[in-house]
Amino acid sequence: MNKRVTSSFSFTLIELLIVVAIIGILAAIAVPNFLQAQIRAKLSRVVADFHMLRTALETYHIDRHGYPNWTVDGGGRNGLHPLELRYIKLTTPVAYISTIPRDPFATFANQSDWDLYGYTYDYVTDEGVGDGRTYGHRWKLTSWGPDQINSWFNNYPGDFYHISNGLISHGDVGAFGPKSDRPTNVYRPPLPHF
Repeated sequence: MNKRVTSSFSFTLIELLIVVAIIGILAAIAVPNFLQAQIRAKLSRVVADFHMLRTALETYHIDRHGYPNWTVDGGGRNGLHPLELRYIKLTTPVAYISTIPRDPFATFANQSDWDLYGYTYDYVTDEGVGDGRTYGHRWKLTSWGPDQINSWFNNYPGDFYHISNGLISHGDVGAFGPKSDRPTNVYRPPLPHF
């Protein structure tokens, strides 16, 4: 005798629609939280990198009685972007940093963007050309920030990213060295950015 076993496991259209709606609601809640967690993680990385670079710059200053030059003659060498060469004195002959850090917010629309900006943090000092670029400090570090626009404070002059303006607000993330003794008409007190 052949007996057919049939399953009475079936769903109605309403039940399927309810399940799909619940999954959609959960996804709508989870995806933004996941994206915000990524931004928070990148901000934490920037803060950690800035602390590391601040320590390296100040140690270099103690050893050499000055900060590394931020202007570099010639183009890239050894496969390094010209902006990476600003950090090369922190890696050799004495390793104040083990590797040149990457800005986690750096994005490139095309090759010419990479050629211009590279992927590392912008570093400038108050020495030589560039009066005002450090906002009255001995040195300045900047990250593109969560808006992923490398304004270097040009798009939003005098404006810095601050988390109190919303997780994805405009402005670069900046860190500053000690106050400069050089005269400048542009001074910005360092603010907590995080």
